[in-house]
Amino acid sequence: MSKLNATQKEVIMNAQSKTFQYPLVSIIIPTYNCLDYLKLAIASIRKQDYPNLEVIVIDDKSNDGTSDWLNTQKKTDPWIKPYCINGDGVSQVRNYGIDRAQGDYIAFLDADDLWLPGKLHKQINFHEANPDILLSFTNYEHYDMQGISLGNCFAFWPHFSRISDKTNKEFVRIDRLPTAAIFAENVIGTSTVMVKKSALQNANGFDTNLKSASDWELWLRISKQGPIGYTSETLMDYLVREGSISRKTELRLQQMQEIIRRYGNQLRFSAPLAVIRAHARLLVGWAEHYNAEGKHSKAFFSHLKALLLSPSTRLAKATIADAFYLSGLKR
Repeated sequence: MSKLNATQKEVIMNAQSKTFQYPLVSIIIPTYNCLDYLKLAIASIRKQDYPNLEVIVIDDKSNDGTSDWLNTQKKTDPWIKPYCINGDGVSQVRNYGIDRAQGDYIAFLDADDLWLPGKLHKQINFHEANPDILLSFTNYEHYDMQGISLGNCFAFWPHFSRISDKTNKEFVRIDRLPTAAIFAENVIGTSTVMVKKSALQNANGFDTNLKSASDWELWLRISKQGPIGYTSETLMDYLVREGSISRKTELRLQQMQEIIRRYGNQLRFSAPLAVIRAHARLLVGWAEHYNAEGKHSKAFFSHLKALLLSPSTRLAKATIADAFYLSGLKR
């Protein structure tokens, strides 16, 4: 092999330094008083063994030592880039991170979630092999506070479970009506998402007027720009915590109702079944909320309406269980 001249050496040195200066993937983590979980989330990124990244952690004025810990970590891991702000909701915090991201791709990870090994490599390989794909997501497992599995996401949603290829662990494309596919059932876990930064910018980021379900609304907006993809392989663990935003069901249901109104009108002719399923899903959400509050009569009628809209064995069983409860028999 011939010796390198000065120009060739400079090109190679610039290419090597670019990996550090300009990461391919920017990971955005919003956090608030979540230090013990945050340490595990960061550890799950280290286990990815993927060098071309930066981790933007936005601390929303925690008082549990998060800021001190992050400042210590960035001394040994310069790819950790902490910020401390007075945020106004998680959407505003995530948008703050997006504005500072240098990567071509953005991945999201909540501070109390974990990536499984290989997640980042598999996802970036899919995007690089399919440059027209704007967004991808993976299956994930729910866990309670005791570490007991509550099941995987895709299995919970009957329609998506039927159309997804559960035996195929590779990423696959959704080219036909991608918006309808994720409107009928919100199968996308935010901590599984990888998205082109350009697509996020074209969509103007998260809607800060939505105080819940803004992630779902953003994925719908991006899916209108082009194809998306997914894998049935479980590549993230999701912790269901008491007091987290996912437990504030009434607010989330109200915001979902607004999103369904926005997109239902757009999809009613091109994908009427998706609109029907979305309305049925909302009714099931209200039924579960009513049962939790002891309003069993309202729960029964919500389940019944959902069953009439989108019949399924699961809904039939839930409606019958409500009827038995109202009749004085055990559920």
